[in-house]
Amino acid sequence: MQRLLNILFFSFVVFTACVADSMMNKSDLTSILQQVVNAKQLSEYYHADVLPERIPLRLLENEWIDKEIALTALGRRVEILSKSDADVPYLEISNVEISGESARVSFRYPPEGLVGIAELSRSDEHWVLDSMTLHER
Repeated sequence: MQRLLNILFFSFVVFTACVADSMMNKSDLTSILQQVVNAKQLSEYYHADVLPERIPLRLLENEWIDKEIALTALGRRVEILSKSDADVPYLEISNVEISGESARVSFRYPPEGLVGIAELSRSDEHWVLDSMTLHER
């Protein structure tokens, strides 16, 4: 009986740690992506001042971006599009890697033929954009 209780307790501890890690990652992901979508280097390509149809900024839904993520850009909440609705300008997050205190985000902005990589690091409890590399295709 004691062995069964130990196994149940251990399972509970592991489950709790996994849930806490998952919640932390969702919070980290939101903070990281907020830094990326508002980066000055990238926002210059939105051309929202002359192309109002690019407001609000739209992100393509995928494994990193779901309808529940709350981001803002261009003074408004970011809209999340499914692939079937992607007939308007959108930003696509193609990969996110979070490892300890650093993160790397790959993205593309098809309206401008732009691909990029953002490198971030955690400073205290906040994520900071360290660098962004952009290439036009």
